[in-house]
Amino acid sequence: MIRSSTKWFGKLPDGSQVTSWTMRNRNGMEVEILNYGAIVRRISFPHPDGDAVDVVLGFDDIDGYLQDPAWIGAVAGRVAGRISGGRFTLNGIPYQLPLNQPPNHLHGGADSFNRKLWRGEVIEENDRVSVRLVYLSPHGEEGYPGDVIVSVTYALTDDNKIIFTTESVSLEATPLSITQHSYFNLAGDRQEDTRDHILGIFSDKIIPTTGNHTLTDCKFPVAGSASDLRNPTRIRDMVSQVANRHLDFYWFGNAGESKHMARLFSPESGIRMDVFSTHDGLQAYSAMDMNGNVRGKSGRSHQAYSGVCLETEGYPNACDTDDFGSILTDPGKVQKHVTIYAFQHRGGGLQPPSPAR
Repeated sequence: MIRSSTKWFGKLPDGSQVTSWTMRNRNGMEVEILNYGAIVRRISFPHPDGDAVDVVLGFDDIDGYLQDPAWIGAVAGRVAGRISGGRFTLNGIPYQLPLNQPPNHLHGGADSFNRKLWRGEVIEENDRVSVRLVYLSPHGEEGYPGDVIVSVTYALTDDNKIIFTTESVSLEATPLSITQHSYFNLAGDRQEDTRDHILGIFSDKIIPTTGNHTLTDCKFPVAGSASDLRNPTRIRDMVSQVANRHLDFYWFGNAGESKHMARLFSPESGIRMDVFSTHDGLQAYSAMDMNGNVRGKSGRSHQAYSGVCLETEGYPNACDTDDFGSILTDPGKVQKHVTIYAFQHRGGGLQPPSPAR
């Protein structure tokens, strides 16, 4: 039987209460969600030896999240990723967004969805329990045009899947591309490093970046390069060869169609996670920029490579480029995307089930 529980997690500086919901399935897997930032605070996956492994980075209290500079566990938007120069044009009108990571605009800005208090509810069904969170992003927030109602739903199923669904609607066209920004460490969040994890990303193209992570708007084949992860590779071996140790933006296309994008495996714990999404891109991030200045759960420092982000999203510069899909909302219609994180212990090998598209 799937169950859920609710508790207070803390207070924001204005006195608003932060709520924590914990979902549990019949296998003992637990997922904890906060209404601050729509954050995934904890994913506890049962291990055959009886101990649960917490496979995401996070903090013990709300103060950690208030001070966090890295979107740990949060929803990022309005537009996830880097908009080059913070500029886009819509209906002939140029917009300049704040450059919160110069020379680019990152993850919707410094006061984006990860800093908001969302309205939440629990939905219990026969085979799953869900937490649904809603936020109204007003016209002009972080420079974006139009009011947008954003809904994100985390569902936990009895077959150990987390289904992350975003549904958004606006009355005028506006850029919108939301991602879930958890840092995964499948050996357990107390482990120091993920460089011995095995990572597969089943795409044959990346969009390279410049030295300051600015996207080049050019698709580049991965064949013959260190960015080719169609055959899953130990992260340590790969980051020592790629020019961009930050890791790359992988292009899949076919937005709206669910695709097997990635697989992450920890030889230490035997836990494997597969990622499927209807988005047309995936930004991988190695957490190389973490420097140990931030302490997470149980006081452990978040060092470089402490976690791996697999950010399913649209192409951030899509408004001003051709052949990169669209991230614009269609006024009055729901923009919907689904990303599935499927967990298991060992089994199934590390190879992709079919050739990358």
